[in-house]
Amino acid sequence: LATACKADGIQFIHAKLQNDLQPRAIAESWIAPAVQGTWQVDKGYVPCRVFKNLSFGRRTPTNSLTVNTLFGGKLPYSSDVQEMYKLGTAWENNPDPKLLRELMLLVKEKHTFVNRINNILKVL
Repeated sequence: LATACKADGIQFIHAKLQNDLQPRAIAESWIAPAVQGTWQVDKGYVPCRVFKNLSFGRRTPTNSLTVNTLFGGKLPYSSDVQEMYKLGTAWENNPDPKLLRELMLLVKEKHTFVNRINNILKVL
């Protein structure tokens, strides 16, 4: 990802931020991807940053088929990070506000802590 950004003249910054600093940093980023390592992709792990990024109003490119499938194939997806970056950049250059709103509402309606607690309670 850093290589793809550099080739486009985009400064790549990888930062671990406190929760209260995340919304602004994500909102101000050129691209807000969820790049996962091989083990995470192979195991179908879904990172919380996908939900955070979408809830902060950013469509989230991903290299995980599991993540993309969870969102109905509506994220910029490629298992190749360079291609994922290109798809994410294409989105940033030509955004679809209706699609972004749809993804944000999906997070709000189905992927909150309250949703998870209710799911656990159903099982119990």
